[in-house]
Amino acid sequence: MTMQQMQEAVGLGAFIEFVAQYAMGPRPAFTLAAYADAMRKVGIDSVVISTDFGQQGRIIPPDGLAVFAGLMKKEGFTDKELYLMMAENPARLLGLPPAPASADSVGQR
Repeated sequence: MTMQQMQEAVGLGAFIEFVAQYAMGPRPAFTLAAYADAMRKVGIDSVVISTDFGQQGRIIPPDGLAVFAGLMKKEGFTDKELYLMMAENPARLLGLPPAPASADSVGQR
């Protein structure tokens, strides 16, 4: 999707998924900076971060998500922003209640 299409979709209530593995590895499709910029332009309240990891010989999804979170922190995202995109937004999208943990407790477990 173009940025304009993503923003239009968000305006209609959509969430935009950013898949971590497309910005990681030896031949990423997108740079981390481009991903971070696109997430901010879309609006993090409408972003869901996933991994698509787990294939044989690849990092397992929880570890891949943790690595990606670390990389996104280097792009300027806070723990609270990452928690929103990785936990709160997916729960909201699925109609699940908010998790009992907060962004303040992320990394303190």
